[in-house]
Amino acid sequence: MNWKSFVPAILWVGVIFVMSCLYNGRISTLQRIPHLDKLVHFGFYFVLQILLVRGLNRQDIARPPNDILPFLMACFCVFYGMFIEFLQAYFFTYRSGDPLDIVANISGCLFAWLCITKIPALR
Repeated sequence: MNWKSFVPAILWVGVIFVMSCLYNGRISTLQRIPHLDKLVHFGFYFVLQILLVRGLNRQDIARPPNDILPFLMACFCVFYGMFIEFLQAYFFTYRSGDPLDIVANISGCLFAWLCITKIPALR
């Protein structure tokens, strides 16, 4: 398996982690927009799922038509989002975990998976 095709996804995982760890104590104008946080979570995991599946599709391996690997990529996205929220809830004293953030993460991942299956250009 060629790991280089997953470099964009690996970098994006890092971006998500860093953005999730940052202190956000200062209230900015953007934070006053209702539910913007959920939209950001949705977008982070939408992009992550797209990058993971694109990395998978650039592999030089023959895969059966009913391949389970894209599903496993979606599972990774879901568990990574839950892991980040767990860290925010129990380890970062300046952040708090939110179950609705997990819902937004899962929604972004599943919407990306739906788009990938219906829009061939995203593959």
